[in-house]
Amino acid sequence: MWHLLDSHPAICVEPDGSFRTGAPWPLALMPGSFNPLHRGHPSTRDALREVVNRSLRTRRRAYIFVNNRLEGNAPATIEAVVVPEET
Repeated sequence: MWHLLDSHPAICVEPDGSFRTGAPWPLALMPGSFNPLHRGHPSTRDALREVVNRSLRTRRRAYIFVNNRLEGNAPATIEAVVVPEET
């Protein structure tokens, strides 16, 4: 679905979960963390990674609370923090 962001300025996610890229546009658009296709918050992910790494280095527990309000998809946020990116 990321390819849609490269070719369309906006993407509408319908209540049934289907995607639409053309008119008619809804009366309100909610960008940012409410947009399920945005690319995330790299600096926040870096900070979370540092907390995890510090916990591992010092052998001290760290409790990290991640919910959908941060990036709109908590499982994807967690995966992005703990799974190394492919280069």
